Amino acid sequence: MMNNNLKKHTVLMVDDNPTNLNVLLDALKHHGFKLLAAKSGEEAIQRALFAKPDLILLDVLMPGIDGFETCRQLKANPVTEEIPIIFMTALADTVDKVKGFSFGAVDYITKPFQHEEVLSRVNAHLTIQDLKRNLEQKNAEMEEKNRLLDEALKHEKELNRLKTGLVGMASHELRRPLTVISLYSRSLFPKENGNAPEQNEGYTKIQKSIRQMTQLLDDILLATQSEMGKLTFEPEVVNLGELCSKIVQESELIDDSAHSLHFTVKNNAENALVDPRLIQRIISNLLSNAVKYSPHGSNIWFDLNTQVAQATFIVKDEGIGISPEDQQKLFENFQRGSNVGKTPGTGLGLTIVKQCVELHNGTMMFSSELGKGTTFEVSLPIDVKIENMV
Repeated sequence: MMNNNLKKHTVLMVDDNPTNLNVLLDALKHHGFKLLAAKSGEEAIQRALFAKPDLILLDVLMPGIDGFETCRQLKANPVTEEIPIIFMTALADTVDKVKGFSFGAVDYITKPFQHEEVLSRVNAHLTIQDLKRNLEQKNAEMEEKNRLLDEALKHEKELNRLKTGLVGMASHELRRPLTVISLYSRSLFPKENGNAPEQNEGYTKIQKSIRQMTQLLDDILLATQSEMGKLTFEPEVVNLGELCSKIVQESELIDDSAHSLHFTVKNNAENALVDPRLIQRIISNLLSNAVKYSPHGSNIWFDLNTQVAQATFIVKDEGIGISPEDQQKLFENFQRGSNVGKTPGTGLGLTIVKQCVELHNGTMMFSSELGKGTTFEVSLPIDVKIENMV
């Protein structure tokens, strides 16, 4: 039974003998083909150019130009070069068969024709032709998709470049007015003048807001750099205890003593090889979250413990906690807990912490219980000389 996909194919039969054409017609007419006939090589070429058949059955011995020359001319023309040609021949000489293949034929049928053989070979080569066309179409579609993808990637790279430049410029430009505000607020509220309590409170709020805005700018710039693959690990030898102490002091200034922050150091690493900028972001964001999501007057613990070639930072609070559902997406950009209420935040802090930890080839764990608090534990590999603290 014939493949249903072949019913609309056009087959051009070329033979100067009407009897042979009738035999081919009988073999193929009941199988759904559109059949065309030509009685010479010249006529075959014209019909092929006009009708563009799916397959050509071509007699070898014909008056005028023979089948070999007809095949050569068809294969030399871009319009007809892809049409498969099956030679029909009474020649049994292998040399003649090889000659036909050398001109571009795909097969041959020996006369006298057998209906089953004709149909079988026609079906086989039309199937191959269909598969070839489908493959060419899919390749063309794939090339077009790849072209569109390349254009989209180029466009995205350009947008990312512009975004990074814009964020960097905005971060730089916004720091300047913040610095001016900070300096002038100090001159407006000099401590030696004995300011009224409300003036001191105003000055404190201004300085706190400036520090919060600066940290926000740092977070946005860091997140953008990480997204663009431009966030790098740049280690320096630092005193880890002193670095953490400085970060704690800055956090206490922002918190304005609203919480009891307990900082302890066990086995300080005075010569730790770390990236201080990334350590700053890790600790600052963990402490900032502890402060934001803990009730006033509650305790926050920050412990630094160095052992051999590893430093462990533990930040623990008595805050609102994180639900099991929110824990599943805790480190995604702009994700915030469902229980944070109106507490301000960007949802970038923990994403940045995770990225900074990964750049150090470190690990991070956390545990949390709603209404009771959260604990984060960050472990980073470092190259240090341990100094046991008394």
